[in-house]
Amino acid sequence: MQLNNYILARKEYWRILYLSLFLFLVIAQIGMALNSVSQIRHEELAESVRNVWWLQNHQIYDGISSNIGWYGTLLLQYNIFGFSIYGAKVLKALIQIISLAFLFKIALTFISKKIAWIPLMIYGLSPSVLFFSTLQTSFGVDVPYSIIAVYLLLAIPKTNSKKQILSAIFFGFFLMLASMSYPSFILYLPIFFILFLVKFWRDKKRLLLLIGSGIIGAISPLVISFLYLSNPTKLFYDPAVNSGIFRGGGGFPDNTTEMISNINGGARIVLKDLFLIPTSYYFEVARVEFSHILSLVSVLTIVVTSLAAIIIGIKRKNREWWYGAMLLSALPFGLAISTISSWFPGLRRSTILISVFYALVFWLCWYLFKKQSQSKINYLVLLPMIFLLFHHLKVYPDNFKALLTPSEHAESNCFSVLARPDLSLQQLIGKSKESGLISTSNQSNSNECRLAEIYSATAGSCYWNNLGCSTLKWHDPSINKEIILSIQLWEDYYFKH
Repeated sequence: MQLNNYILARKEYWRILYLSLFLFLVIAQIGMALNSVSQIRHEELAESVRNVWWLQNHQIYDGISSNIGWYGTLLLQYNIFGFSIYGAKVLKALIQIISLAFLFKIALTFISKKIAWIPLMIYGLSPSVLFFSTLQTSFGVDVPYSIIAVYLLLAIPKTNSKKQILSAIFFGFFLMLASMSYPSFILYLPIFFILFLVKFWRDKKRLLLLIGSGIIGAISPLVISFLYLSNPTKLFYDPAVNSGIFRGGGGFPDNTTEMISNINGGARIVLKDLFLIPTSYYFEVARVEFSHILSLVSVLTIVVTSLAAIIIGIKRKNREWWYGAMLLSALPFGLAISTISSWFPGLRRSTILISVFYALVFWLCWYLFKKQSQSKINYLVLLPMIFLLFHHLKVYPDNFKALLTPSEHAESNCFSVLARPDLSLQQLIGKSKESGLISTSNQSNSNECRLAEIYSATAGSCYWNNLGCSTLKWHDPSINKEIILSIQLWEDYYFKH
């Protein structure tokens, strides 16, 4: 009886501990989001307002604005719950929290409760992940989506059943949705395909059926998009911007020399973003992921330890070594592929490095501390991990405060008339309801607002929140006449993109 009570008490202790850690990370995440509402960047307006309003009207703005999975998710949110200029920030935080919950479940299934808190806390306090989760673009959404994808893969039953087929279809659907939300997720697909093959390799006939089911699921979002859009060809290729889905603003090099040059230059920028200072487009933290010299030492120690564990695993014919080998090889692969384009390279396109590195940390904690292979010397690998945890805790306040610093990409005209963008938008909507006329003139300075963003935010608010101001006009100074605004004016290039 006493033994049973002791076991129950221990279980309750671990449950309370990990629930507390989860809530701590959620609060840290929400705190960052709340501290970032004082401004909104140009690309955030485009990705979370303008492009979603275009999609509401069965259009895409242009081939660069082709992250239709992200816009579609936001479109559902706005139609169900109403529109807020911070709606995408709420979605980003929600995705991050859901992925954290799944990560806790995965970690506590495979890793000893005595040490699982270390990798969970390191990842949960990642400066890069926390920053990208505050942006209202799809930048960095591949990181939490990769965790959700791992959970969905593990959730596919091994036994033959209808649920297994449906799970495989949904898994394929989610992989495509994530890829259509942010093209960087495509870099994860080879990893998930290998993991899928390994899980169902023993039953070859069933494997083919499941692969087919996954392909059907993956094709579904593309088919839905094609049927929904009135201009689907622009999604796949827009000649006006020479781009389309899965490409964004990036392009492929013309030759091998250019490719090597791009990778070399891009890799330098990404490594600066990781180890020195933020230098790339839309990456604006005070302290980067591994900003201390001992962080670099810790990262190198973890990588070298992983390599040693793999070599020892091969010699001992321990099958689990190949998971580490796959992750380790994904680091140079991810860095090279994500920097092929010369179009504003930086960490936002190379977030797979964050995902893979922390996956390597989780793998080490599982691989080295299994009961059959546990050794006291293994505990030494926890030292660099603990240092990284202290580093992340130390830089959190600096990065928290940095969110209040005006961004060089911030909208500084119509969405900054009042203290916050949401208050500025309310004022714009109020004036539009009174006169039916949208003004792009900011009274506080002579600069003009971007008409597409102002129109989308106002029209979207009116539609999604049922405000009764559907017909909006704008005074065109070139013809000295009021015109009724519609997205068709941009589609016909009456207005430049």
